[in-house]
Amino acid sequence: MRDPFSTLRVVSLTDPALDMTDSERKAYARSLDPALVKAKVGHVVTWFTVQRIDALFAMHLLEPLADAPRALIAFRAGVTEILLPSGEKILPRLEPAGAYGVRLADEEWVRLAASRVGPRRVAEIGALAARLAQLDEEAFDPLSPAPGPAPTS
Repeated sequence: MRDPFSTLRVVSLTDPALDMTDSERKAYARSLDPALVKAKVGHVVTWFTVQRIDALFAMHLLEPLADAPRALIAFRAGVTEILLPSGEKILPRLEPAGAYGVRLADEEWVRLAASRVGPRRVAEIGALAARLAQLDEEAFDPLSPAPGPAPTS
């Protein structure tokens, strides 16, 4: 099983290079399993590398925000790389450590990312980073088995 608390490589569900049915997209959205990603013949998807955001930062600074600003700040805190179909990597320029030691990507990098992949994809991946930051290690989540011993039959 995938560890939802580790760094993940993900794609946008709206990537035009995807060749997936609605049910395949839903399965991917639930599992974030890169093996489920299927691209159109001759096309390459854009990959985003998303790291786990510090729990205190998420609780105190992300959760109180409305959806749009939460996604933007989570994108800046959680996305560490964008790999474009051309093979070009877009890496963030990080600001000095701020609250809870979190280093945010600067706003120019977000503008660059939005110009290359589109602002809706930036918002989508930022919302995903925020959602991953809220996973509770003690609760069941869609990316890992329920904690505790495996049930016996």
